[in-house]
Order: sequence, then C-alpha cells, then structure tokens
Amino acid sequence: MSLVQTLLIRKKKMISIAAVILIAAFHAVPAKAFDLNDLTSSQLNGMWWVPTESGWGASIVGQGGTLFVVVYTYDSTKKPIWYVASGCTIYVNYCRGDLYQVTGGTALGKPWDGSSKSVSPIGTFTLNVYTEKFVEMQFSSSNPTLYPSFTKLMDKQIFGAANTVAGTTTLPIRFNEIVISGSSANQMVGGRCVYTISVKNLSGYAVTPKLVFDATESGNLLGEFTFGGGSLASTSSTAYSQDMLVDGKFLVCGDFKMAWNPAKSATTR
Repeated sequence: MSLVQTLLIRKKKMISIAAVILIAAFHAVPAKAFDLNDLTSSQLNGMWWVPTESGWGASIVGQGGTLFVVVYTYDSTKKPIWYVASGCTIYVNYCRGDLYQVTGGTALGKPWDGSSKSVSPIGTFTLNVYTEKFVEMQFSSSNPTLYPSFTKLMDKQIFGAANTVAGTTTLPIRFNEIVISGSSANQMVGGRCVYTISVKNLSGYAVTPKLVFDATESGNLLGEFTFGGGSLASTSSTAYSQDMLVDGKFLVCGDFKMAWNPAKSATTR
C-alpha cells in the first residue's frame, strides 16, 4: 500500500469519528429510570397525603429492603380506622405485600389487654415509588364490598420551608398528574443552547402538559419558555426540549437559571 493510500484511509477514519462526535452532540443522554436502589429505603420515611384530601394519610418507614406502611382513614360508616402493610418487600421501584386490618386492643391510658386484638389480611398492597417525594398507593381488595380497591397518588408532607434558592427550581416537581424529574442544558455546535426537561405522567389517563419556566440571570427575567405539546399517555415518560433563544440570540448554557412558573403552567385531559 502506498503512502498516499494510507493517508487517505486515515483521513476517512478521522472524518467518520468526527461525524459520530457531531451526532452525539445533538442527542442528550436520556434520564435514568428511577430505581429504589439509588436511595436508601429510609429516605421514604415520613408522612404522606393527597393535598386535596386533607384528613387521611399514610406513614411510611423503611428499613433495609422492607417498607412498613400505616394507612389512617375511615370506614364505610365514616368512623376512623387504620390499616397496615407490615412487610412491604421492595422490588426495584415498588414494594408489595399484604394489607391488614387491625382491631381490638386497649384504649390509651388503660392497662394493655391484647386478648381481643385481631389482625386480618384484606388484600394486596402495592406502593409504586416515582421519587422520594411522590408515590402511588394501590390496593387490590379480597372483599371489595367491605374494603373497596383504590389507587391514590400521594405527596410527602413537607413541614418546613421548601429547599429552594431564589431564581432556581429544585427538582423533582410534582404538578397535577405529572412529575418533572430532571433537566439539563446542552451547548450544541454553532452556539445553540438547548434546555431539556424529563416528564412522567403518573395518572391512569392521557394528559397534555403546558409547563412554563422563566430564564433569569442575576435576578433579571430574560425570557419565558413553554415546554410540552401533544398528549402524554398514561404512566408514560418523555423529554421536552427548547432552544434557549431570546430576541434572536441564543443564551449561553450556564449563564442563566431556570425557575418553575406554576401560575402559568397547566395540564389538560
């Protein structure tokens, strides 16, 4: 093989490698699926509720590969009652176990007498974990007449101030039926800055999200950006991207902050 042929082959290889790098620059790496192995089960510890249904809720405590869940609610006659999933075994991003009704026992302040205590299984309990702040509670009843089956999306109750910084937004964000789980700013070839958010529909039906973020720099509003478009199927995930273009000029990735604007955002069925 001549020297000229060798140089031509090397040039072709270099062009191919450059093309691969250029293509990769235009494709953001997809967000990793949530995995309970990424956090300890104790990070789910706390009180959980449905914000629009104040008056009932659940307590979750995790140790190792098991969650202990207590649901405090009401029976069909509106009397307070509680149920427990004492051995909800974790499998990747959910836990599953029996749900029990506990009755009998002794009132507080009186000597304990457990002779009348009854612990009865009433069905199968599943807790789907989307993030350490958002879960879906499912109950499949063995006797739907007495204990109706249900599915509930629940938020972790926050008693202190939210962990946010002025001009920025802390993820994940739960908004109506969806959760915004991640974001990234990618500087592309030619000066383009592309901002991407990762979204999951937690509900059992399709929704169309309109998600508004404000781009700021040193506290000054640079522009308003809307992510979404099109129907997002039940329990599905996707990513929305926007060119960070203001007055015909691209923002520089890293020079601005994105702040969530819930007042202008919406989801429709």
